[in-house]
Amino acid sequence: MTREALVNLLTELLMTHSPPGQEEEMDAIVLPRMNELTDECWQDDAGNIVGVRRGKAGGQSLGIVTHKDELGMIVKRVEEGGRIRLDQIGSPSPWIYGEGPVDLLGETGMVPGVLSFGARHVGPESEGRHAGKDGKAPQWLSCWVTTGLTCEELEAQGVHIGTKAVIGRHRKTPLLLGDCIAGYALDCKASVAVILGALEAIRNAELPRTVHFIITSREEPGVLGGLFAANTLHLQHLLAVEVCPVAEEYQTKLCEKPVLLYQDVAATYDELGNRALATAALQVGVDIQRAVLTSFGSDASYPLRQGLVARANCLCFPTENTHGYEVSNLSAMENATRVLTQFLVG
Repeated sequence: MTREALVNLLTELLMTHSPPGQEEEMDAIVLPRMNELTDECWQDDAGNIVGVRRGKAGGQSLGIVTHKDELGMIVKRVEEGGRIRLDQIGSPSPWIYGEGPVDLLGETGMVPGVLSFGARHVGPESEGRHAGKDGKAPQWLSCWVTTGLTCEELEAQGVHIGTKAVIGRHRKTPLLLGDCIAGYALDCKASVAVILGALEAIRNAELPRTVHFIITSREEPGVLGGLFAANTLHLQHLLAVEVCPVAEEYQTKLCEKPVLLYQDVAATYDELGNRALATAALQVGVDIQRAVLTSFGSDASYPLRQGLVARANCLCFPTENTHGYEVSNLSAMENATRVLTQFLVG
């Protein structure tokens, strides 16, 4: 995949709305590509997209996995006058988004609104006083969405308790910064691009074993789709493609080098698998970083923790501002694709 094709695909993916369990816009992009690039493709009852590339018989069954949902919000209540209170889906904080446009995914279409923290020109008597005036980060209980609609008008558009919301679409256009790309939900829509790139690269290759490519649903609220897929596909080895947080404590840098994970909050990754990935990187001339993470889990490590697979690994590209306005290195994505491709054919 050329750099231009990668950026175009990333832009298409990043512009979608896909809060957990409401991922149809991502499905519309990913399903046709998976159908074209695999021998068999389907969407399971949990919303996961599964594509199979058949290889030679024998060997441990392998799954390559990432997720297609993004962090989101959910309507907790609609107050008198139409003010909407939200709660999180996954772990976004309101200060990550800041005040600004959000889209409510109503039953009849999208309803725009503004995530609001309240007026600054107030004193301690004002209800819902802006938390920042007290030096505190705003929390969901002190925020709301203003839509300009009444309760009755919101109900008519299918906005009610349980309606999902995401960052406004016009705020999703990615930003190119030298060798980097910035935007919301690079975790893990950029990983979807990496997997699709590897599938293109092995289109005409003979694989040494059959591989399942799994684009999971509802990862952010608890790896729900990934656990279902691992439980039903009965794979022995899962390799997740993910973002890796850039942080001094992990000695990870925002550069062209992909990252191999050795442990996260859920599990210790497979040693032989990491050695095989490191060998694949060496074979294609890619330098790697290594990391042990303390606040992170993947579609591979949680199934391993639950005893649903025997082995798990995680190949990443470094990313700043994870779970926020993320910044990832494009060369690292391309190099991760090269490593994954070599791992699959080697």
